[in-house]
Amino acid sequence: MKTNLYFPRSAPFCAFAFAILLLASRTSQAAIIYTYETAANATNSGLPVSAKAVITLDSNVVNVALTNTLSTPIQSIGEALTGVEITYNGGLTPTSIISSSGEVVYVGSGGAITIEVPNPQTLSASGEWKLSGSWLSVFGGGSPNYSLLDTERPKYSQANASITGNGPHNPYADGTINFKLDVPGITSGAKIAGVVFQFGTSQDPIGDSPGAPVQTPVPEPTSLALWSAALAVLGCRRIRKRLTNSND
Repeated sequence: MKTNLYFPRSAPFCAFAFAILLLASRTSQAAIIYTYETAANATNSGLPVSAKAVITLDSNVVNVALTNTLSTPIQSIGEALTGVEITYNGGLTPTSIISSSGEVVYVGSGGAITIEVPNPQTLSASGEWKLSGSWLSVFGGGSPNYSLLDTERPKYSQANASITGNGPHNPYADGTINFKLDVPGITSGAKIAGVVFQFGTSQDPIGDSPGAPVQTPVPEPTSLALWSAALAVLGCRRIRKRLTNSND
């Protein structure tokens, strides 16, 4: 005799998995996250430099998170991150900065830090960071300020006068700064052709440091949820089939 078997314990879990799968499937192609860093022991005019860019590609939008990852106390403005060039296969270029945010600080004589309030602040509304072709940087008019320092608290005790109490270079950004760029035609399936970091207040190539990918591109959490839900659904189907067969 064959008896239809229902699974009250597994049913809620399976229903939840199906719901997540349905919700995630409604999302368009998942954004892909790339991470690039400067090469080990990179320098600018003999000074150590280090930076990281986390780049998320989505439909017509690119999100960029920049961090100055210098592990030694900053000494000079030549170690400040002042730009990044991101190039894409197909020649796509950003047309505007949709939004931006980051912490802004003033560095006084002796290296004392004053955090500007409110924080975080917009870093592009008044041309603090600008777009020029494939470059996103502090350059484009006047003495560059809002350069990105590493996060060193409570003060930049070993920095020289190119940073401390320097009117033309103050204020600075520190920590991680975020940008949302309008890049028409970009998709999550696009490929990054290259990343170059710019350090210091000169735009010549001396301050350029090529970035290298440090991990395989990964889906953002929405995509991971989709895969997890799909696996859960498959598991539910296998359990149901096995238990049904055992009652034949």
